Amino acid sequence: MGRQAIMNKINLLFAALHYDYADKKLGRSYEQINIMNSLQDIPWINLLYLPTDKLVQNGGKQELSRVLRNFVNDNIIDYYLEIPFRDGYSPYGQDLKYLQDEGIPTIEFDCDSSWRFDGFIKDRIQHYDYFITTHSKAVDWYKQAGGNVIKSQWGGSTFFENMNVPKKYDVTFIGMKHSNRGGIIQSIKNSGVNIQTFGRGWPNGKVSYEELNKIMCESKICLNLSNASTGILSQIKGRHFEIPLFGSLQLTDQCDNIQDYFIPDKEIVIYTDKQDMLEKIKYYLEHDQEREEIALAGYNKCTQEHMWENRFKEIFNQI
Repeated sequence: MGRQAIMNKINLLFAALHYDYADKKLGRSYEQINIMNSLQDIPWINLLYLPTDKLVQNGGKQELSRVLRNFVNDNIIDYYLEIPFRDGYSPYGQDLKYLQDEGIPTIEFDCDSSWRFDGFIKDRIQHYDYFITTHSKAVDWYKQAGGNVIKSQWGGSTFFENMNVPKKYDVTFIGMKHSNRGGIIQSIKNSGVNIQTFGRGWPNGKVSYEELNKIMCESKICLNLSNASTGILSQIKGRHFEIPLFGSLQLTDQCDNIQDYFIPDKEIVIYTDKQDMLEKIKYYLEHDQEREEIALAGYNKCTQEHMWENRFKEIFNQI
């Protein structure tokens, strides 16, 4: 669309889950809390929302098709942006063709292409005009499959805020318990460090996004484990751009090209193995000023360069 056009309002139809993993019991989805809230706050976007799971659960994919086509008939839509979950929660291929025939480019934002490409994304290439991937190694996969791909990244959400509260936790980890995460956390506990864990599978259980915000603001160090529940490639996650917003030090394992977004030991701390992780945890717990300087630098970098508005400006300038 070009850089000049970004100055005009974009009418965007955003299709994504309303509930986490399409399960009402798990509360609102990441897509709604992190991304939709940020899209609503972007002054150059007029947002329309298609809650794919609610529509499918209420009336099947036929209801999703009906509501989507009504949106097109009743509104001026410049772009269709979807964050897919499963095929059962995506529009029919003929609905996407209908959008394209109406002159509406279709965009798929793939959050986990590092492990979902072959088993899910590859079969969808024919239905979308553009694909967004967050993983550097996936770019060539899209191109080889005939997809028009844009390399972008997760972003910081305007939903979150630095509450400037006292630090009551030494170290916290918030995320699902899977693969080797239990062993990593146990090794931290065995070293004598007080770490609290939250999320599905941990004794403290899942927390709301509001609770997550408060806990991470109260943490001296926020541990970030980048391994996915499936696949072998480490990946940058949304959490890499959330933790800095809380004014806490982010300690993460090495993942993809994270150094392209934050300067190691200046805006983020990266560990190479378990021993390095334990040493860095103890070091930064003992060096308050250095820890707080890195946390502040990470906050400044994220708010200036890595918010969702930054991402979508870059994306639409390439379309």
